[in-house]
Amino acid sequence: MNPITVANNITGLYAACRDCLTFLSSPKTSDKAAALARADFDIQAQTLAAWALYWEIDSTGSEGEGGGDDTPPSPKLFHYLAEFHFRAGAMERALEAIAETLSNETQLFRRYGIAVEDRREVEHTLRRSPTWPSPNRSPLSRRGSDFSSGSASSSGTSDGAATWSTARKIARFRARMAIHAAGRWTVKDRYKMRGLMQVLQEHNDALYRACPDRAYESMAVAFAARGLRGVEDEEGLRGVAGSMGQHLSKAYCAANDSPTQAGYELLQDLAELKARARGGGGVLSPAQREGVLCLDAGDFSPHDPTALATLATNTQTGATVYIEFKSYLSAPGTKDTNLQESILRLGLLLRDSWTPIRFRTLHCSGLFKDASRGLIAFVYALPEGLSGNPPSPTENADFDLRAPESLNRHLHYPPRLPLGARFGLARTLLKALILLHSAGCLHRNIRSSSVLAFKTLDRRGSATGTPRIVVDWAGARLMDYGVAEAEPGSVVGLGVNGAGHGAGHGAGAPAAVLEHEFGPPTSLGGPVSGFPGLGPASPPLAAPSAADIARSQVEARRNAARDVYAHPAVRLRPERDYEAAFDLYALGLVLLEIGLWTPLEELVSRNEKPYMMREYLVKVQVPRLVPVVGQVYADVVRELVSLDAGGGEGMVGRVLRVFGEMGRAGE
Repeated sequence: MNPITVANNITGLYAACRDCLTFLSSPKTSDKAAALARADFDIQAQTLAAWALYWEIDSTGSEGEGGGDDTPPSPKLFHYLAEFHFRAGAMERALEAIAETLSNETQLFRRYGIAVEDRREVEHTLRRSPTWPSPNRSPLSRRGSDFSSGSASSSGTSDGAATWSTARKIARFRARMAIHAAGRWTVKDRYKMRGLMQVLQEHNDALYRACPDRAYESMAVAFAARGLRGVEDEEGLRGVAGSMGQHLSKAYCAANDSPTQAGYELLQDLAELKARARGGGGVLSPAQREGVLCLDAGDFSPHDPTALATLATNTQTGATVYIEFKSYLSAPGTKDTNLQESILRLGLLLRDSWTPIRFRTLHCSGLFKDASRGLIAFVYALPEGLSGNPPSPTENADFDLRAPESLNRHLHYPPRLPLGARFGLARTLLKALILLHSAGCLHRNIRSSSVLAFKTLDRRGSATGTPRIVVDWAGARLMDYGVAEAEPGSVVGLGVNGAGHGAGHGAGAPAAVLEHEFGPPTSLGGPVSGFPGLGPASPPLAAPSAADIARSQVEARRNAARDVYAHPAVRLRPERDYEAAFDLYALGLVLLEIGLWTPLEELVSRNEKPYMMREYLVKVQVPRLVPVVGQVYADVVRELVSLDAGGGEGMVGRVLRVFGEMGRAGE
């Protein structure tokens, strides 16, 4: 069958299914006794919506058969079905089954214990004059000219018959729902109701299985991001997490091979993380403070006492750890209580056991305070990439073996990452940032020097089986979070809607920003010691004083306007509220670096006017990606670099679609 015909049919069936689930998940169309059932219907509705978002089917839908008069079939869906035509039947059958199950009143009542009541006159009217599609308005005639890939003619007899058959089904589903929409539904038998949810789950699973394997992750991310949309208070977030936990505990959702389960688990985790970030009205309780500031500064011996990012030895256990210092001093060198609160709340978030998994950070063991210098240290456990007993921490070589390598450094020295590894790294970073934003948080310091990777043992490619030490870019981490001054009650500058003020390049600014706009984390006295490739270890220097740190912060503010990773709007007005779009813009620049395998300082000049620099990147540098990493990757970078402030919900949808496209990069 013509792929255009099939794509139109699937679009129309999706719209019918969406309308059925909207009716059953709305509190306006049900009684109070149906509250629990509505929550289950809403989960199935969001599962279906995530599928539609991946295929770029218009989320607003359309009326009529075949997807609507003004809505062409999704090009993405069309091209997929043109190549994998055998998947089309599975998609149509799954959508037809969902629509039939939810619109058939007799089946709903007898088999699943749901009754639709109080429909007044509309049922009699619609049954006398049902809405049937006109044979002269086939979906084939609408937008077929938009696709010129040599598909079969739309005038074929078999295609016309199939389209007519599907159009009649869609019209029948809509006629039924028009009757239902005039009434209210209620649950008559809760035991039977469980069977309905199991059937819907099976149909949605079948719909997902008709998609390519790479789509599962994109749909899981979309499901979780949409599930947290508009939920900001702690109680509501705890409710979302609890609802997903209950749903996951049900027998029909516990199957290990369910392609939808990953989305449910992701939403549960993100809801818990967002609730933690939002909890307590922005002020930590004494118990929370004690739980975060749980380490003693005397237990750690930094490899470089002058560095704001360094390896250190835990003198109690002998373990090597990674430490990042953040200052809570204001520019005059005085303590900023609000900033200190923001840093501690960031620590509370990073200490959560799910944060390293979902946000691609290292596991934060805890924090300690260096009051003499106005610093708070974040102590991270190193990944278990190198096996065997840890060597003596007294030799520089041992630290070099465990030290992270920044992406910025790797861009300057061979070898280049293979294309497959570059695609994987780019997708990993984009996913981590989308999840971070979905949880209501901002990074504030995206740049290639914030991406760290650690060494691991690799036995592949060795004839003797002797392992070799390699840098594990597949396990790269997004580190060095920025922290900005926050008003009382705000959250670590974590709010996507601009909670917290400033671009993060002032008080509390991370190591990568305090000294240099381009390069890897630097110390107040020289390059970070123990990081291979970042220059020789500097001789021991006195630890910087609070005054030194304050002066560095003032200099950082001056340099904010020249920070090429900062969005043009931030460079022109550094004091403005920070937004999610600014993180995504910076990530677009990092993906540009990864694609071209060239550091940003070689692509642009920091002295160029901000918006002119962006225009140059989009028109000159982004097209250079096409022959290297392909058109899909270039389109993703262009989309991210073109984002502006105030994108709102439209920006969220664009970013989720971009992530879905990223899975096709390299094909």
